[in-house]
Amino acid sequence: MLKTCPIAPNRTISKLLGSSVVFFSLFLIAHSASAGVVLAYNFEDGLIPNADSLMPNKIPTTILTESNGNHFLRMTASPEDCGTSFFTSCSRTRAELWIGSAPDTINQMVTYSFSMRIPSSNPAGQDNMLWQLFQGYRIDPAGGRTIWLGSQSGKLYVANQSGSGGVQRVELGSIQYDRWVNFSLVVYLSADPSLGRVDVYMDGNLIGSITEQATVLFTQYLSDMFLNIVDFNGAAGTADFDNLQISTGGLVPTPTPIPLLPPPSPTSPSLGQDVCPSPQ
Repeated sequence: MLKTCPIAPNRTISKLLGSSVVFFSLFLIAHSASAGVVLAYNFEDGLIPNADSLMPNKIPTTILTESNGNHFLRMTASPEDCGTSFFTSCSRTRAELWIGSAPDTINQMVTYSFSMRIPSSNPAGQDNMLWQLFQGYRIDPAGGRTIWLGSQSGKLYVANQSGSGGVQRVELGSIQYDRWVNFSLVVYLSADPSLGRVDVYMDGNLIGSITEQATVLFTQYLSDMFLNIVDFNGAAGTADFDNLQISTGGLVPTPTPIPLLPPPSPTSPSLGQDVCPSPQ
């Protein structure tokens, strides 16, 4: 983050120079909001980032186009998507895409933002994970997830299982099927329970917070962001994603909302479901 230094009170500066300093300071402040963006994907280039991290799903993860020209990512996990090739034990299914991480491991505030839409074609009674932070990916077999967004019986929640405090949750209410919803999780990454914090926003509104709990399992590993469809009971499932962003610092302005359009018809009657990251 760029900083400006105060001018010593005993220093005489011409009005012209003073005006220049003020203008430059305002310029830095106006541009500081975008300085913290680490990565951003909106799929308008038709490319899937980190495609080598995808699972060999029966229905491949793909980019689709809405009638207004908007491109988005669709992930599907079928009941067959389980076993050693998916780093699960059947019947737990998995579809997964690694997105990336913020530059530091701890003592940093990071905002993870994404738009998600869940088609109403999903079956009832799912128990799945749709998004998560994971430490030790491709490094430590003992790594694990810290914070995740999931659904149970038609309702969404965000949970944190870092540290020794058990699992804390923020309930997000019933799934708004066939509607794009913008999510932002503002996380202070810390192994200190007194400092760890998770603020959960939906469409720019604060829904709830998790406090007094660590937000990392390991201080030496980055917290990687994943998109997932992992169903713990093997139910089929699908989800759409767009406007992915990781930024350092607090909440940044939410991207322009995506027009509320019905999702495209599934390419197959067999839909997938959330799953945990590859190391588990």
